Amino acid sequence: SSDVCSSDLTCHDEKAEHHFDGHVVEKPMLFTTPTCPNCKMAKTLLKNANFDYELIDATENKDLCTKMGIKNAPTLVVKQGDLNVMFDNVSEIKKYLEGLKK
Repeated sequence: SSDVCSSDLTCHDEKAEHHFDGHVVEKPMLFTTPTCPNCKMAKTLLKNANFDYELIDATENKDLCTKMGIKNAPTLVVKQGDLNVMFDNVSEIKKYLEGLKK
């Protein structure tokens, strides 16, 4: 179904990192879609890392996706200083979590 945040929201695993200056999240947010297999993997990674986050269904929160520039699922949005940093695939989320352990 193309009925998600925007017509180009895709389930993928390519490297991309964005900085967003508008609404800075207080708690990390994971944007997912119900049918995305990589989203399930991302949720498992975060659960196994005991990482506290808010789960956002992108298909039900299109306005928020548009406002925050979310184009892919899964995307983890984390506050770093005064910026949001986006990790928009499983491998980027995994790298981020591994970096926290160091």
